[in-house]
Amino acid sequence: MARSSPGSTYPGRPRGRGGPAPPARERQERQVVVSSSPDEPVPEVRVAAGIATTLVFNVPIDRASVEVEGQRTRFRLVDVGERTLFLKPLVPPGDGERLGVRVRYKDGVSPAFAVFALVSHPTVVDTRVDVARIQRSPEVLEAELAQCSREGVKGLDPTPRLLRIV
Repeated sequence: MARSSPGSTYPGRPRGRGGPAPPARERQERQVVVSSSPDEPVPEVRVAAGIATTLVFNVPIDRASVEVEGQRTRFRLVDVGERTLFLKPLVPPGDGERLGVRVRYKDGVSPAFAVFALVSHPTVVDTRVDVARIQRSPEVLEAELAQCSREGVKGLDPTPRLLRIV
């Protein structure tokens, strides 16, 4: 039988050790859309120590390519599935800190990878994030290429060339 300290709320846990309890966080489920545009901000995923966050992707991911900053020292568990990334932090990112996550998609279609920033929020934690990728069709890519060639983007030569192998 566990012994209680005088004044303890929970048996076996003395009151006052380790400071006040962290504030309760609202658990949220939401969707994030991944864009291939470098002008778009990196999506933030709000994490908290001891609370699991699952990223669910709409297409298969390359398990071997997943990179989580601080994985060995800051996470109790990082588990990669066919379409999921399960994270359970030991400690949350500090104020203003952003831990990077990079996931490559298996199919190689543009965008070929997704990048996220794990952040801490005082009142909210994401328990599930559905990740949708906006795929760019060949027509859209051709239109962007045409626009670049009209604007004279440095280093881009829209003229097709044949390579001559000698």
